[in-house]
This record gives sequence, structure tokens and C-alpha cells, in this order.
Amino acid sequence: MESVSFLAKRILLFLLLYFAMLLLAQTRPVKSAIAHFHCFVGNIVVGQYVGGGQVKHRVIKPAEQASFPNYDLLVQMTSERQQEIAIAKAKQQGKNSAQISPLTYPVNSWVKLGLFFSFFFALTLVTPMSTRHKIIALLLGFISLTFLVALQTWVSVGTKFARYYEDLQAGFSSPAAVSVVRRIDNIIQYMGFSLLFAFVIWAILCVPRLKLPTTQPAVPRL
Repeated sequence: MESVSFLAKRILLFLLLYFAMLLLAQTRPVKSAIAHFHCFVGNIVVGQYVGGGQVKHRVIKPAEQASFPNYDLLVQMTSERQQEIAIAKAKQQGKNSAQISPLTYPVNSWVKLGLFFSFFFALTLVTPMSTRHKIIALLLGFISLTFLVALQTWVSVGTKFARYYEDLQAGFSSPAAVSVVRRIDNIIQYMGFSLLFAFVIWAILCVPRLKLPTTQPAVPRL
């Protein structure tokens, strides 16, 4: 009975902490930090893509916000080949500058990061284990979840390049490679997959370190 009560309290504490973290993630400073972190990861992972692709993540400016409600990032995609074609066309027309129109689409970084990062952090903080092990788990978990974000970004951009290959002429050109990337994208972009991934990382890092309450044997009365 004591173990059931202990588990119920931990579950309630997790739900309260998770809800509080979601509210915190909605505040302007935290949302801005999430957006800039997503930009940082995205520009490192896909700044230079397969086949000469070039990708840039940037935070949406306040003046642009009305055009992209519910989003905070813009992803701009172009390629070396697209630039070469534009420059050659400009020279043929006798122009001094080339007109390049990158493919642009918005991203909600809070949905991409805020939900499952908060889930992992809340789950780890309420886990009964030493402070030292909690800090280690949070650091290793943060690295693992960042890897997932990087993978999701790389695969997502790959599907975009495949969809607009005729215009950008970058990314994967092999039908087999495109098929594999799309299949992976269909799996890892679901929020359920991200939450499951976070749960598995928590189980690997925290479950072996659990400190559960011990039940004292009943002392018989004389």
C-alpha cells in the first residue's frame, strides 16, 4: 500500500511539474531561447546539405509575425546549382545581379522542442534518485534529445529537397534514397515518437538509479 501511495504522489508531482514547464515554455524569454537554439542546431546540421544544398534557419522578425502566425522560425532552402543557373541567366540578359528565390517555409520550434524536452525534464526531476545522478541524466538526456532534433531536421529538409528537386537540384537524386528518407520522416516527425524516445532515454538513464522506499516488516505483537 505504501508503494502505491508513493507512486501516485510521484505521478501527480510529474503532471504538476510538466504542466508548469509547459507554461514556462510559453513565456517570451523561454520561447525565444528555444527558437534560437533550434536555429543553432539546424544551421549546424543542414547548413550545407547533400548535393550542394544550402539551408538557413532564422528567427521570424516581429514585422513578419503577422504573415506567419503560430510560427517562430523560417527555413530558407537554395542550392549551388540554383545560384549558378540564376547567375548564368542574369549574364545572358546583361544584368549585373542575379535574382535567386529560395524555398521558404515556417516552423514552430516550440512544438518541435518544447513538448518533449519538458516531458523528459519533468520525468527526470521527479525520479527518486540522488541529485548527482539527476544532473548527469539531465545532461545526457539533453544531448540525446538534441540529437533527435538534429536527425528530424536533417530528414525533414531531405524530404523538402526531394519534393522540389527540379527547382533546387540538390539533395538526394536516387529514388531509393528518397524513399528511405521519406519513410524515416513519416515515423520520426510524429510527436508520439519524440515522447517515446524521451521516455526510453529516461528509462535507460534513470531506472537503474531508482531509490524506492523500503517496506519495513511488520513486528508481531506479543
